[in-house]
Amino acid sequence: MLLIPGTSSVAHLEENTAVAGIELDADTKAELDASEPREA
Repeated sequence: MLLIPGTSSVAHLEENTAVAGIELDADTKAELDASEPREA
């Protein structure tokens, strides 16, 4: 986990760290994987 520079309040820090608790379903992961640029 990385601290986001410029976080100016505890509330923003809590919002930024809350993302660690998000779990994506398999379909969403597949969609995100498909959108990644591929190396040539």
